[in-house]
Amino acid sequence: MKFQSCPLDSSWRAWYLDKTRAVPLQDAARVQANAQQEPQTFLHAITPDWEIAADDARYMPSDDPNFEPGSPNHSHTEFELDGLVVHVDRLAARRGGPGSSYTEYRIFWNGELQGRGGRFGTSLGAGGNDLPARALLPNGQLLVVGKRDGDEIAVWTAMTL
Repeated sequence: MKFQSCPLDSSWRAWYLDKTRAVPLQDAARVQANAQQEPQTFLHAITPDWEIAADDARYMPSDDPNFEPGSPNHSHTEFELDGLVVHVDRLAARRGGPGSSYTEYRIFWNGELQGRGGRFGTSLGAGGNDLPARALLPNGQLLVVGKRDGDEIAVWTAMTL
């Protein structure tokens, strides 16, 4: 499947560790509220058909010499869930001098960012992890990305923290 468009802001390729957790102001309250939802009971997994995005370094190499060869990476998937067209982006990058890396997931529907989560680390020992990415569905269930097995996408019951 080739996506006609991707709701992810094209500036993602310039993100450094301090930018991976940033969200647009108009989405911040919704994303923060969704981050407060805790997965409780696993309901079912979704088997995504991931596609390498056109702005992935495999198709569009970076001009930034600090990125390691083949980085940054962007893949995405879309699927229908309870009448919503859900779009999930997976972003990853590796940089040198000093070394750093991140993985970030973004969840969208209706063209709006609903949730995010990621992890990062540096060769100097700094790091952070706020996985999984979470987005509360209109039916009250929770869409969760990156909780158990890497890129797993699943639906859970939710409890507000």
